[in-house]
Amino acid sequence: MWFCAIFVDVLSETEVSVRLTGDVPAAPSVSTWIKSNGGSLAGKALTFSIEKGEESALLSLAAAIEAIVAPGKRYSVASYKYMCPRTAKSLRKLASELHGAWDA
Repeated sequence: MWFCAIFVDVLSETEVSVRLTGDVPAAPSVSTWIKSNGGSLAGKALTFSIEKGEESALLSLAAAIEAIVAPGKRYSVASYKYMCPRTAKSLRKLASELHGAWDA
């Protein structure tokens, strides 16, 4: 797969549910993030909630995903070369949009 789709559902004025589907990047750093942030990985979908003020969790997930393809790192999934940076960029954009919406 070449894509990791990101879907966001508004649960309330201060909480959203985020779902990554498709080729969700797999690495120890991502697994650690999932455990630390109450995420759920089922099949090819990662689901978690973000509340107002917790947007930085998206930034840490972006960093964990981007670390998979850091210079000098080896990874077994060729598509990660393109997919991980795109997914990380999208998560950072989502964090920025949520921060702007919740601070408005």
